Amino acid sequence: MTRPLSHIKAGLAAVLGLMFVSLPAWSDDAALIAAAKSGDTATIRTLLAQGADPDTHDETGISALEWAAAKGHLATVKVLLDDHAAVDGASTPDKFTPLMRAANFGHKEVAALLIARGADVNARTASGYTALDYAVNTDKRDVIALLKTHGAKRGAGADGLAHPQTLCNVGKNVGFYAQNWSWTAYAQYPTQYYCQGIQHDSPGGDGNMLMFTYLVDGTAGKAQRLLITTDIYADSLPKDVIDRNVRPLLTNIYAVAGKGPMPGDLTDAIAALSVVREDTALGAVTTAYRPGDHADMPYNGAEYTIQIILH
Repeated sequence: MTRPLSHIKAGLAAVLGLMFVSLPAWSDDAALIAAAKSGDTATIRTLLAQGADPDTHDETGISALEWAAAKGHLATVKVLLDDHAAVDGASTPDKFTPLMRAANFGHKEVAALLIARGADVNARTASGYTALDYAVNTDKRDVIALLKTHGAKRGAGADGLAHPQTLCNVGKNVGFYAQNWSWTAYAQYPTQYYCQGIQHDSPGGDGNMLMFTYLVDGTAGKAQRLLITTDIYADSLPKDVIDRNVRPLLTNIYAVAGKGPMPGDLTDAIAALSVVREDTALGAVTTAYRPGDHADMPYNGAEYTIQIILH
């Protein structure tokens, strides 16, 4: 019979006479995480049989079960649960559970299995959001119905702000466009999330262009920063055109966050492209204007930014 890998390591340490020393398991952990991401159930079975920890997590704190749930790998989720992976394991600081990840990406069968194995449908993130919040804000209707059948409730969010996906949708609702408006983890930084969209305007015909970028970023359950950037390539400074694109965006951001209308003085200052540093109910607002590189063409390559660090 093949001995578990953990026993082999312990025996090797004893032979070498090394007290309190064990061989590192990082390679095993990395292999299990990689298999969970890809849905390689056979490799998962092999590693677990050799003594790998079913609650293994990557360097950011995301567990193998969370990755499998997020990717929709039903068979892999089942194997990990059969080996007693924590069904509500929330190892990241955000306390994001496997069920929340399945709900966010619309994996109904995975969500159903997790619930059948005892997942808490009303568990909350550190910011107060539930699996139903994620399903609603990403419009995963099958999962919404499933969760409600099992008594799932919306969580208000401990910070009182709109869910990050709702802030993402503001851009879409005022005409900004993107390939994917979903609240998505950065490829290289899976604990950090973002959404981003752009809008173009061409005042005064050919040779004049404005590009507006709307970025929301933060963690899985909490938007932390909003950044609106206007890249200007024009013969003159088209303040009215910038205002007509940015004002609806900002107005809707304040509305969906439940923070009332945008302060009037802030509205006027931004319309004038003034430099602003103001603390508002939504967050700390900072603006900046940078002219282009050529003194004789200051509006060609100029940039105006609005940053809001959310409370």
